[in-house]
Amino acid sequence: MEKKLCDMFYIMKPNQNITIVGAGVVGLSIAYELSKVFDGEINLLEKNEKISDDNQSTRNSGVIHAGIYYDQRIMPKKAAFCVTGNRLLYEFCATYKVAHKRVGKFVVATSPDEIDYLADTLRIARENNVPDVRMVDTGFVKKYEPNINCIAALYCPSSGVIDPVGYLKKLHGLVKQNHAAIYTKSHVIDILPQKQGFKVTVQSGDHLETFDTDIIINCAGLNSDIIATLVNPENPYEIIPMKGEAVKFLRTQNPDLFTSGMNIYPTPHGVYPEKGGKANLLFAEFEKLYLKGLIKKTLGVHLTPLVQKDQTAQVTLSDEISIGPAMSADCGKQSYAHTFDKNYYVQRVRSFFPHISEAHLDFYQTGILAMAKGQPDFVIEKDPNHENFINLIGIDSPGLTSSLAIGKYVCEIVKTIYQ
Repeated sequence: MEKKLCDMFYIMKPNQNITIVGAGVVGLSIAYELSKVFDGEINLLEKNEKISDDNQSTRNSGVIHAGIYYDQRIMPKKAAFCVTGNRLLYEFCATYKVAHKRVGKFVVATSPDEIDYLADTLRIARENNVPDVRMVDTGFVKKYEPNINCIAALYCPSSGVIDPVGYLKKLHGLVKQNHAAIYTKSHVIDILPQKQGFKVTVQSGDHLETFDTDIIINCAGLNSDIIATLVNPENPYEIIPMKGEAVKFLRTQNPDLFTSGMNIYPTPHGVYPEKGGKANLLFAEFEKLYLKGLIKKTLGVHLTPLVQKDQTAQVTLSDEISIGPAMSADCGKQSYAHTFDKNYYVQRVRSFFPHISEAHLDFYQTGILAMAKGQPDFVIEKDPNHENFINLIGIDSPGLTSSLAIGKYVCEIVKTIYQ
C-alpha cells in the first residue's frame, strides 16, 4: 500500500521497528494508524490463539459512547479521546461497512434526588463539546420509549452500538493489508532494555524466540502491568480485573417489554471503592468525596440493543436487548463464570423498566475490564526510565469508542521519539 502524507506526520525510518504487545482494539488501532505513516517494521504480539478470543475488545456491551460522563477535572484523557473517538469510529464503520447504528441514549432520573446528578452529567457533556445533548421531560422520553419510566432524562443522540468482533476483525484485516505483521500465540515472557531498544523473549507453545526492537508499545490489557514491570521493576501501576456480567431478553416477547432500541441508562451514582454498593448521597456530598478520590462514579446497569447484519449486509437491530453490566472486583483475569442471579438485574432496572422479570431473562455474556488501581483516567505515557517504551494501562471503558483517537495520539508520541 502506498505511503502518503496524512494529517499527522510521515516518518522515514525504514530500518527501524516497532513492537506492539497486545492485539485488541487499542493495539490494532495503534498499528492501523502507524502503518499508514511509518516505513519501518511493525510487529504485533498477541498471546491468544485468535485475535477475537476472550478479551475486553470482544466481551463488552458494544456501546459507542458519546463522552457525557468523563469530567475533565478527573479524566481528561477519557473526556478528549471519547468525544474524538466517537466521531472517528462512526466514520470508520461507514467507510469499512462495520455493523453499527446511531441509536441515541436516554439517561433517566426516577427520583428528585437524581436530578442534580443528571444536571452534572449535562454540564460534563457541554464542557466536553458533546453535540446536541439536552434535558428532556417524561413526555419526550415516552414518544420514543413508552415502556421507560422517569421524571426527567438526558437525550444524547450521538450514542450508538457496534458489533465489537466485526470492528476488531476489520482492523485486523487493514493492519495486515498495510503490511504490519501479527503473531498470535505469542506470549511475552521477558523484555531486557538495551543501550538502544530492547531484547524481547516470546514463548509460543514450547518454542522460545528472542528478537531486538527499537520501540515497544504496551497494549497488553489485563497483563499491561506485568509487561510494564518487565521493563521497569518500579512500575507503579497495578491492574485490578473487574468482571462485568450481562443478561438479555427479547423486546418482542410482549408489548410491555418493547423498546425502540435506544441505549437506556440510569442516572450515574456513587459507589464506595472498598465495600461496594450504591452510595445514597445528595449530589453536593457526592461531589466533595468524588473530587477527593474517596468515592467512585458508576454508570449503572443499563439496556443496550444488539446489532446484526442480514444477508444483504443491511445493519438492523436485533430483537435482543442486553442488561448489564453487573460489576464485581473479586475475580481472576480469566473468570468468565456468571456469579449474579437474574433477580439482581431485575432489581437494578425495575425503577425505570418496571415490567421486566426473571422469567424474561437469559444469561448473555461476561467480560473483564482492565482497571488501573487508583487511576480513574487512561494511563498513556512513556516509561520514565525508557522513553522508547510506551505504556497504555487501565484502558477500560470507553476504550473501544476511544480506540482510533488513542491510535492517533500514540502516533504523536512515537513521532517525538524519532525527532
